[in-house]
Amino acid sequence: MRIEIVDVLDGGRVVFRSDLGRAQAVWAGPPTAAPGQLFDAELDVEEPVLAWAKAAGPAAIVEAPAGGVVLTGTVLAAGDADDPVVDLAVGGDIVMLERPVDGETDDRADGWVDGWDAAPGDVVAVRVASLRLYPYEL
Repeated sequence: MRIEIVDVLDGGRVVFRSDLGRAQAVWAGPPTAAPGQLFDAELDVEEPVLAWAKAAGPAAIVEAPAGGVVLTGTVLAAGDADDPVVDLAVGGDIVMLERPVDGETDDRADGWVDGWDAAPGDVVAVRVASLRLYPYEL
């Protein structure tokens, strides 16, 4: 994913933007990031999904009002109890997530769903605690 660094924050975090939106992430460089720099970077989610919901919108990456980051994309592989990895196409990139288990996600009245019943081809929004960006050279 092509990103631009907007700001460098304390604790190794950066604010970045791409064609899919703007969010914060942990910077896993080298090189060191500075505002205005452009990078190709891989997105990584290290924690399980906090919440999810079926979505109708296009691929996106945005900061969540409740904290964390919301990724919207298309499920490529849904995972199961034996292999909890979900492959999510977010724009031209594939992000691997650990699928939530019943009772382990936020189950609030604002549309987020507990557990996981998304199937390949479904468009979903997932809220995660944080992202990590790994820059690379083509």
